[in-house]
Amino acid sequence: LWTKTLDYLIHPAIEVTLPKDAKIADVATGTGIWALAAARALPESVTLVGFDNCKTQFPHPVSIPKNVSFEAQNLLKPFPIRHQGAFDLVSIRLVASALKKGEWELAARNILSLLKPGGYIQWMEADIYESCTPLQNTPQACSHSLASLAKYALSFLHSKGIDPSGCRRILEIFRCMGLEDCTQGVFSSDRDPSLRAESSDVHVRALLGILEQAGLQMWSGWNLEKVREWERKVVAELETGEIYMRCNYYVVVGRAPGIIEK
Repeated sequence: LWTKTLDYLIHPAIEVTLPKDAKIADVATGTGIWALAAARALPESVTLVGFDNCKTQFPHPVSIPKNVSFEAQNLLKPFPIRHQGAFDLVSIRLVASALKKGEWELAARNILSLLKPGGYIQWMEADIYESCTPLQNTPQACSHSLASLAKYALSFLHSKGIDPSGCRRILEIFRCMGLEDCTQGVFSSDRDPSLRAESSDVHVRALLGILEQAGLQMWSGWNLEKVREWERKVVAELETGEIYMRCNYYVVVGRAPGIIEK
């Protein structure tokens, strides 16, 4: 979905700099969807390593190309020495619902340690803090459940100390760390009307996933039964076709000092 919305997997300013035997890290890889897509789009001479704290999400070994590997790694812990200074590009995506205030800087420092001189960081985030809002296609459309979904999900994250607004500070963090050629792009998820339904479903599922954690923890009167009830309400609103969920996508790029070797 991100590639469809942005029209690229790797920022064009980065892709032209990558050597033929580039080594790329995908941090917070999850199911490996980005790493596997990059492997399909790039030459087989490129090596990709996916890192994530939850290795149960990794794809089955038989589906992993020879130039892709996955390793368990906590983003907030130092990376092994063998990986430090080893990568031409580090990609990281969608960790806003996991980082507390102050952890954004720590995560960025750990990522920076992976880069070769002249290597790039590409950080992509969905702004679920303020811009994740329901929009109406018709004046009479009802969006009460969708609007409340975002409010409850954010309240739960805040109660756990999570700071999803940190996505708005990534550019500043990069500059404070001494990264060069820093740029930031902000894109609306509804820039392509044909993708509105698909992007709405992705955003709603992400918010429901957050609420499911609230239900499991019996937070503030929530339980799994209440989450399922809210899910039915939200799906009913979306199925009218009169409303959709949108949010802003942040793409922040920075380059480590030095000259990348080709």
